[in-house]
Amino acid sequence: VDGEEAVAHRSDGIEKIRSQIIPIWRMNQDELVDLMTNRVVYSDDNIVAFDKPYGMAYSGASQTAPQMDRLLQKLKARLAPKCERLYLVKSLDKYQSGVVVFATNTLMQSTLKESMDTGLVEQVSRCIVRGELDDSPLKITIPLIKTLKNRDMKMMPLVTNKAKGDIFYVESECRTIKGNQYVSSVEVVTHKEAPHQIRAHLALAGCPLIGDPKYSNSSPRPPRLSHHLLNKLRITDSQSRKVPMYLHLQQ
Repeated sequence: VDGEEAVAHRSDGIEKIRSQIIPIWRMNQDELVDLMTNRVVYSDDNIVAFDKPYGMAYSGASQTAPQMDRLLQKLKARLAPKCERLYLVKSLDKYQSGVVVFATNTLMQSTLKESMDTGLVEQVSRCIVRGELDDSPLKITIPLIKTLKNRDMKMMPLVTNKAKGDIFYVESECRTIKGNQYVSSVEVVTHKEAPHQIRAHLALAGCPLIGDPKYSNSSPRPPRLSHHLLNKLRITDSQSRKVPMYLHLQQ
C-alpha cells in the first residue's frame, strides 16, 4: 500500500493542474449562464466583455458541449435587456481563454471591428512555451498564410510571394516574463492579429506552446515539459500529453 501511495503522490501533479480548469463540461445551460454573468470584465451601454474559460467554443461544438453563442440570449436578458442582441466583436479559439468582446448594437460592432482590423487595438496575451526565447523582447514579423487540408486549418510561414490564399502580414512582440532552457512564461503583444498567430509565430521562433498539438517543428508532439520539470510537478511521462495548452488573452 505504501508503494501505491508513493506512486500516486508522484503522479498527482496532472490532477492539480486540472483542478485549476473550470469544469464547464459538467454544467447545464443555466449554470453556464450564471458562470459567464460572473465573468463580465467590462460592461457599458455599448460593450460587454467576458473572461471566457478554457474549453468553451464560441460555435461549432457538439450539442452536449458548452458553446457560448447558445448562451447569448439569456446573457443579453440579464446584462443588456434593452438591446436586440449581443453582436460578436472578438472571439477566441476553444482552448484559448481570456477576453471576448460583444457590442450591443451594429454601429459599435462595426467601429470596434474596424479598429481591430486596422491595428488600433493593442491585445496582450500570456502563454507557456517550451524552451526560452533567443532574445527578449523579440519581435516576430514572419508573414503567415492560411492553409486548409481535410478541413483542418493551419497557419504556415509565407515562403514565396507567388503563393495563393489568405496572407497575413502581422507582428508579434514577445517578452519573456520568467523562464529557463526548459520552459518560459511569455507575454505577447499583437495589434492586427491573424488566426493562430501567436501559436504559429512562437513555434517558428523555436518556442512552441506546451500542449499545442498543431504547431511544433520537432517531436514530441504536442510539445511537452522536460523530464526535469515533469518530476518537479509530479507528472508522469505518460501523463505529459494531457498537460493543457495555456494561452490567455488578458487585455
